[in-house]
Amino acid sequence: MSEPMTEAGTPSAERRTITIEVNNREYSAPKEEMTGAEIKTLAGVPLDFQLYLLHGESQRLDPIADDKAIKLHEHERFRAVSGQDVS
Repeated sequence: MSEPMTEAGTPSAERRTITIEVNNREYSAPKEEMTGAEIKTLAGVPLDFQLYLLHGESQRLDPIADDKAIKLHEHERFRAVSGQDVS
């Protein structure tokens, strides 16, 4: 059995999606690393909203800048809010 090939004729890795959650809804991320703006676009969130990464049981929120690329992990959770409302 041969490996899948790219258009350039070189072997390609299997395309894998990663399930992430934004504002309690699941989305399939098309790549393992995305910027804050790409995550907001994927989830249909306005670009002027602030995106936060939620951490575990503590629910700690870390802001993610639009131009910051982050490596995504399966079932990672994000919250996007308007302005400074992080309640």
